[in-house]
Amino acid sequence: MQDEKMYEIVKNWHDRESDISLRLSMREVMKVLESDMRKSCAKESGVGDIAKGANKIIKLAKEGVRENLKGMWKSGDYWCVCDTFRAVRFKDKMPLEELSGNEVPIDLDRIFASHIKRNAVEITLPDMADLKVWDKTHKRVKMKHSNQYQQDPYLLDASIPLYVDVKFLISMMECLPNAKVTTGGTSQSALYFEAENGDGILMPTRKPVNSHET
Repeated sequence: MQDEKMYEIVKNWHDRESDISLRLSMREVMKVLESDMRKSCAKESGVGDIAKGANKIIKLAKEGVRENLKGMWKSGDYWCVCDTFRAVRFKDKMPLEELSGNEVPIDLDRIFASHIKRNAVEITLPDMADLKVWDKTHKRVKMKHSNQYQQDPYLLDASIPLYVDVKFLISMMECLPNAKVTTGGTSQSALYFEAENGDGILMPTRKPVNSHET
């Protein structure tokens, strides 16, 4: 956390500094801090991340209006969570809050079958620690002509090009460790994750016109 705060201070100074030599020196400091953050993030990964990642999905679902997504539910042999941007089907029951039983869950099996059939292009996922460092070093910025703040999307595959919400991608990788990931091969194609403990779908996002990506 200390490295993250220091990085933000140095980066803010770097962005305002006009002296080229100072800017170059600050870039070297930022590289060192990024390396330290990468090592720290790598140590944090573990089995507990699976439930943590799934809870992120439920938390966002609770912010929405769809009552039938605000918890985990059983569908056939799977235990499911979904927030309309991400969906995961676990093979084993997870220690998560469940739906009350009064709601009718969405038919995830049908949605998954459709994407599994279409997806044929394999995507190589980046290292989790690198993703977390990218997230820490790309802060949410104020959008032009708006009071809203938004983080630039993460370019997952430049050949398509395919952009995703980096926080959503991290949570999917937490839920489904060492997953094989495929897509339909277009910038609008959803990503299908297949892992030993289940599978999942992540919707892509568009690169904003007023992007601040560097």
